[in-house]
Amino acid sequence: MNTPVNPYAAPASDLNTGLAPLQFPELDYKTLRRLRNDSLQIRSFGALMVLTLVVSGVVSLLLLGDAVGWWRYYPIVPVIAALAAYACLWRPTWGRWVLAATAVLVLPAIPIGTAAGILGLVSLRSASKLFGADAYPNSELDSEFRYRRKHKIRG
Repeated sequence: MNTPVNPYAAPASDLNTGLAPLQFPELDYKTLRRLRNDSLQIRSFGALMVLTLVVSGVVSLLLLGDAVGWWRYYPIVPVIAALAAYACLWRPTWGRWVLAATAVLVLPAIPIGTAAGILGLVSLRSASKLFGADAYPNSELDSEFRYRRKHKIRG
């Protein structure tokens, strides 16, 4: 039957608990660190594209009536920046192609565009593992990396 529980007894502890199982056991520490850094770079590029979207949107509104020459194509820039920001933050399958195209398009905009373009192109190293339906989510990569670093799991 039911044995009575002593409410005044000391709590029992289980000393056999160890470390939690790893989320990505197939990744070694070096690969995990590289994927995490590339994922953070992609998010940074997305944040720069959001900033580009805001600035180019304001400039497009100011120049809309006085557009002459190549400036009449300037309203396309916010659309491209919006696509790139969406691709970097939500990472659909087609996102890495948008990231590559946008990174190449912003390279001539010296100095900030060049830095952003290089950041986008460098972050494409592991793009196949970071975009699409079976991509590693940024939050899980980050938590796994911090967990392994805290517990000194380097294997």
